[in-house]
Amino acid sequence: MWKGFATVLPSVLFMVAPTSLLAEESTPKIEAIEMHLEAGAEFFQPWPSGRTIHSGVGWILPYGRADYWCGTDYAEAEAASRSQPEMQWILENSIDSNPLFCIYRTSSGDIYSIDVLVGTIEPLDGGGGRIDSVVNYVVGGTGAFAEATGVWVGRTLGRGQMQSVDDQLELPDSILKIMNGYVRTP
Repeated sequence: MWKGFATVLPSVLFMVAPTSLLAEESTPKIEAIEMHLEAGAEFFQPWPSGRTIHSGVGWILPYGRADYWCGTDYAEAEAASRSQPEMQWILENSIDSNPLFCIYRTSSGDIYSIDVLVGTIEPLDGGGGRIDSVVNYVVGGTGAFAEATGVWVGRTLGRGQMQSVDDQLELPDSILKIMNGYVRTP
């Protein structure tokens, strides 16, 4: 009797195991992120395609050091999906009619996002500066982030003297981009 049971048990386990293993494999990995980046006139480097509005360096935890570029008409934006229902809602209810496309470069790959301006505060004291409230929708990337999604919320804080970085663009001395959210990978 035990001999027959020993023969049947592996077959039963094999039939059950793939379902539970597939469930584990298809469970997405969700990681909280914390972003601290700085851009501004001194950090400006244009991306090879499109028009760069600002670029910078900093950290996206837990991924470590990151470089980033924000702009319009980047070649990478062509493949990025804007079909998330939440993103459509925010675009319809924001003050931003032309959101920027961002590329965040980490050692694990590039993260692509749509950067939507949802509000702006300008100080009344005439001291310069501006605080923008932003939402970023992660829409894929490269490497570990090829099929990533996610939502980040936070602020970009600009301050300092405006400086010309090209024929059509001026940037302040510093723009801090501080955001929190998550990245979801399959």
